[in-house]
Amino acid sequence: MSTEIVMKAKVRRWIEELASRVRQFIGINNFTVIDEVKAIEALGGVIIYDMPISEQKSAYIRHIATDNEGSFEIHLPELKERSERRWLIFRLLGHLFLDMGYEIDDDRWGAADIFELPDANSIESIEACEFARDIMMPRYDYFRIWKRCKVTETIDGEERRDISPIMFHFAVPEHVATAQGRRLGIITDW
Repeated sequence: MSTEIVMKAKVRRWIEELASRVRQFIGINNFTVIDEVKAIEALGGVIIYDMPISEQKSAYIRHIATDNEGSFEIHLPELKERSERRWLIFRLLGHLFLDMGYEIDDDRWGAADIFELPDANSIESIEACEFARDIMMPRYDYFRIWKRCKVTETIDGEERRDISPIMFHFAVPEHVATAQGRRLGIITDW
């Protein structure tokens, strides 16, 4: 049995809606690739690259109390691969909203201090990944790019699509593009 925790459809829809509202709030239109630095700044935060690359799994979010309800810092290593760096930043953004309550739950946000990445198989991690995929690759934008993906044939004679147009357009790693395709129900054979 897979270690992935299956999310209820209601939670999945809520996360997708939250990601869409965050995109709207920061002024990202449909079919526009979201810039991680501008997104964090628009939400009142800052990205700080102050960790060795070997400590990627130790990335964290810190609540900074200010006069205007507080802002946040995202601490992480500067990964060489932009797509992996973006993936880590948007996962942390998912934790900011879903687990720390930023702009959603004043009590949780007020009690928040530092949030470290949880175990990859935890429900918190799975939900944050869901948020990251939805904010980076919204449903309709993904379908538009999917149409550009050419069908290829594998050595076994099975058909597959080349998802490099998705990876290139959204600046995401292959595993992220594939996971979103599975979640949207258009990649079923991988």
